[in-house]
Amino acid sequence: MDDGKRVDIAAIIIGSAIAFAGLLIAIGQFLSQIFGSVEGYRCCQSSVLGIFWSKKTTTRWRWTQFRYEVLFTTPEIVLVQPTPPSAMFISDSFDPVGSGQDSDKIAPFNELVCWIPFLESVHEHHENLQKCPPPFDSVPMLFERRRSWDFMPPDVIRPYASTTLSDIAILARRMGMVWTEFKPAEGVLQAQSNEHVLTSTVVRGLGLMLSYRRLSGSRQVMLTKHSVPRTFVCSTQTDMMWFGILPGNTELKLPDLGIGTNEDVQNTLMQLDPTGRAGKVLKDLQHNDPRNWHGICDIVPMVAPWLRQSPSTINPYPRPCPYAYGLTWYCVAYHAFYDRLRRHNGTSKATGPDDRPSTRWVQKTYEALHERFGEEWDGISRDLDKRGVAFFDTLEHYYEETTRYFLDKAPQFSYMDLVTAHLREAPRSHRDAQRRLDSNTLHWKNFMNDRPWRGEAMVLYWEYMPNYVRYMRGRGYKCDDATVEEAWIILVFRAFLWQRTHVGLANEPALPSRFYGSGLPVYIG
Repeated sequence: MDDGKRVDIAAIIIGSAIAFAGLLIAIGQFLSQIFGSVEGYRCCQSSVLGIFWSKKTTTRWRWTQFRYEVLFTTPEIVLVQPTPPSAMFISDSFDPVGSGQDSDKIAPFNELVCWIPFLESVHEHHENLQKCPPPFDSVPMLFERRRSWDFMPPDVIRPYASTTLSDIAILARRMGMVWTEFKPAEGVLQAQSNEHVLTSTVVRGLGLMLSYRRLSGSRQVMLTKHSVPRTFVCSTQTDMMWFGILPGNTELKLPDLGIGTNEDVQNTLMQLDPTGRAGKVLKDLQHNDPRNWHGICDIVPMVAPWLRQSPSTINPYPRPCPYAYGLTWYCVAYHAFYDRLRRHNGTSKATGPDDRPSTRWVQKTYEALHERFGEEWDGISRDLDKRGVAFFDTLEHYYEETTRYFLDKAPQFSYMDLVTAHLREAPRSHRDAQRRLDSNTLHWKNFMNDRPWRGEAMVLYWEYMPNYVRYMRGRGYKCDDATVEEAWIILVFRAFLWQRTHVGLANEPALPSRFYGSGLPVYIG
């Protein structure tokens, strides 16, 4: 055989080998696509997605690739106001056969995606709230999101649900979880309670992926142990409070204020009082104890909107700052306030009629509330959870009267400047009252089994009245002393009405305020 023929045969062999290799590669790619489609279809069945969501799984033939593309549907969990027509309630996504223990029958090998039991837990909490009218304006709803298995990251083995960083942070807190780690920039999120655990991982090509686990077992067990879970107001205003943001009363056009940390409140005080006095008074107060918020925490009942809605009796809210009670919460301060109010109205300084907000109206209203409700108004309530609708409605009526009063006074002075005048002085009442206690020169000696300095601190609030007037004049307002005094008295009484209606829940630590409203996608596997 000559050399030319040998070369031709070698070329044929090499070409055949290359063609055969190409055929094997093509077959491999084809089989990979087939197996990928099969795997995607398997991962979108009822054992993984549950009956409701698996019914939405479909396939589409791709002629260019000669295979089926798997399309699946999962929920996007969103807190909305008001309810959009395209959204569905969480309960609408539950399987007719039920959930909880039934889920174990569907997924005996723990194949079920964890966002289904998460939705069950969210629903269990919110269904109790929704039984109490009116409907709350921050409700978890579901939007259907259709996805292709072709675009699933390689590290994801089951279809995922989606939400946002802000919404998942709020939902976890509503369910009673505490965020032990909240570092989105580092990809670290972890929340837990006695019943629930949320942990995060970073998925390449996707982002933050949460895993949910319920510690107490099935839904039926949970409801047996905790048939009436603790409830609180769920609204856009209280959502802000989880992040240490104090929502401003919209009727009075008040700003939202950051007060979740000492740094936040110092920044807020500097905005309200550029002279720096309010911030300095707070620093002096916290010199020995950075947790001391006396006086400054009055900003919560003075600025926040009315949260409880009739005819509901649900009134707890998350505290936007570590300590949100203050003198406007304690009954000894109520009695000291009333005593000084009577003295004030017994002088020539008394102003206005008693049928609309004035100093005489405050006295008359205080006495009427005491006569009708007794200890529930200015004493120690026997049971905060059993106060009736009539009590809350009555206080709300008088609160609305004070709102109208300040709206009428808007041309004369700024409501927030009046609040600032109070905040510039209130914190030092703790130190001044303690000095009088130490020197045995108290003006208020009816301690009512409370700390001796508290009643005296309210007396000092009254004694700081000339400073309130001086500050308002320094702001350029032309109103006389009596007008400022009357406005301050109504301001404190307004705070009483708010505090007696609402109950603050522990919220420590508040989430970083910069993440409120964050649309950063978060996925639940």
